[in-house]
Amino acid sequence: MGEEQLKEIGTNLIGNYGWLFAVGFLAMLFRSTIEGLTESFKIFAGNSINVGDCIYIWIEGKKYAGRVIRLGLFKCSIIVYNIEHNNDGEPYISGGEDLEIQNSKLKDFIMTRPMEKIDISNFKSNGYKE
Repeated sequence: MGEEQLKEIGTNLIGNYGWLFAVGFLAMLFRSTIEGLTESFKIFAGNSINVGDCIYIWIEGKKYAGRVIRLGLFKCSIIVYNIEHNNDGEPYISGGEDLEIQNSKLKDFIMTRPMEKIDISNFKSNGYKE
């Protein structure tokens, strides 16, 4: 086979089958976009996480306090606080980091919301008293 024959074969393969590669690439891109939008819709339609929520988030087995600051179409931004203790053992926030998580990856994190403190002074040892 000569050099010209190889060029002709290469041109025919790219010309005849190159469109298959382009269509496959676009199909994969379309699929991942639709999956991301579906995950985003689940977050927006549900009320499980909202902007301004104070949360606890577990990252690599360690619990952090945080606040949701932005919910976008494809990612969520959370400020994760650094908590230190002073000499008396009292905790204080010494800083924080902006953590951005893709909406499709949110399900991989454990997130909980702290409960409000409830006044239980009305409860006595023998039951509820009004």
